[in-house]
Amino acid sequence: MQVNEFKDIVGAFWKRVRQQGYAAHGVIQDKNTVLVNGKTMTYEVAVPLNCTPGKRVFVHVEGNKAVVIGS
Repeated sequence: MQVNEFKDIVGAFWKRVRQQGYAAHGVIQDKNTVLVNGKTMTYEVAVPLNCTPGKRVFVHVEGNKAVVIGS
């Protein structure tokens, strides 16, 4: 396998992950929004967790909605 082929395969993999939704790091901004990869989005909480401003969390991103899945 050539380096370019590997690069294309990895690129296709990440494209698919982004299309399916993905887990990422985020920072709670306020009671309604979280900052993920430089983008502010609304969120829901999937687990019992105290989401205070500045708290670093893991989120599952689907479209323009984030779901907090842990910290």
